Amino acid sequence: TYAAQMDMSAHAADDGNAYSILYSGDPGGTDADFLYIKNSTDKLLRIYKIKLYCTVDVELTIVTGVTGTPTNTTTVTPVNALVGSGNIAGEVGDFYSRAGDLALTGGSNFDSLIYDFPTAGGAEMIYDYPAEIALMKNQALVFNNVTDPSANIRLTVYFYYHEAVEKP
Repeated sequence: TYAAQMDMSAHAADDGNAYSILYSGDPGGTDADFLYIKNSTDKLLRIYKIKLYCTVDVELTIVTGVTGTPTNTTTVTPVNALVGSGNIAGEVGDFYSRAGDLALTGGSNFDSLIYDFPTAGGAEMIYDYPAEIALMKNQALVFNNVTDPSANIRLTVYFYYHEAVEKP
């Protein structure tokens, strides 16, 4: 018997179902929701890694279960990890950003991302989620700039779509 082990994200990438979203900019204030992700497919949208760089000390929160319609947005286009597949995440989700608050309500703080700007120069922080952040159909989350209104943030969110794994 031969067996191979593969991360679920790599498995999804083989099918053209893995993506990244890049946000780069100033969220426009404190307590401002600046990046919105919503799943609109029956498959789970699974966030497994986030990469963050900022020009100042900053705290961001990931708020899950938000409701409402984002206002004055710019559409963000996720990039497919299977280059040349032609798959587009925008067909199975909504992805928006804004320099200013997206004006959504509710939700729960899932995690705080703390970035301490190093005095000897900047470095990226990597946040891994071994259990993943999984959004079911019609569920949304936002990234919120908690602390610094002058923060220039570069954030990459890595995610994929996959059905729920059934236990034998």
